Amino acid sequence: MIDYWSIFARTDCFPNCGCERMMDGCWICQPVSIASSLPYLIVAALLLLRNKKPSKKLVLWSSFLGIVGISSMFAHSTYIRAAMAMDYTSIIFLQTFFFFTRLIERSPLQRISPYILFPGYYLFLYVLLVPLDVWSQFYVALIFFSVALVDFLYHKGLSILWERNLIISFFLLGISVIFMLIDRYQTFCAMKYVPYGHAIWHLGSALSAWYFGWWYFYEHEVKLEEAAKK
Repeated sequence: MIDYWSIFARTDCFPNCGCERMMDGCWICQPVSIASSLPYLIVAALLLLRNKKPSKKLVLWSSFLGIVGISSMFAHSTYIRAAMAMDYTSIIFLQTFFFFTRLIERSPLQRISPYILFPGYYLFLYVLLVPLDVWSQFYVALIFFSVALVDFLYHKGLSILWERNLIISFFLLGISVIFMLIDRYQTFCAMKYVPYGHAIWHLGSALSAWYFGWWYFYEHEVKLEEAAKK
């Protein structure tokens, strides 16, 4: 069969990238991983629809969460280097969203239009990731996440770690990463009726995003608004 994506540079792991078998000669390489990326779009839509007058920050964050889902579908459809770099770029962008917006608000960058800053930041991350192999991209994402998390806790305070929905979000994210690594090392590939680890990563991280988004936009920000009125 014709390999439609063979004219492009493939990722370094192709065709042995996780437990889900590659579909030869198809437009879609990994249909299960594509289907399991849909929850990102669903969560993004639900968070937006829940609020009749969503804040600009909620609209942006939810939009970027949707982009994570779209880029994930593209990456698992093609397994080309450019698409996989886009997938990790979208993940890092979402991870560092609050760090980057805070940086803009407290620096001369606030004078520059967000229509330039956000695409520029995305392009910077993309250029950084394109030359790297998949595993190196994962480590870069982990570094960016760690920096963003430390910054987030520094500004919000460690007391937020005791809030229910944030605890659930972090717990789901941690479990999801474990399943992603299990799939990466193909630990349980031979076992029947065991879901693909990477699909569980998609589902778990999307659910984690739901709990985080709900906590931040519908609990934390509401508390800050109420405190500001007093």
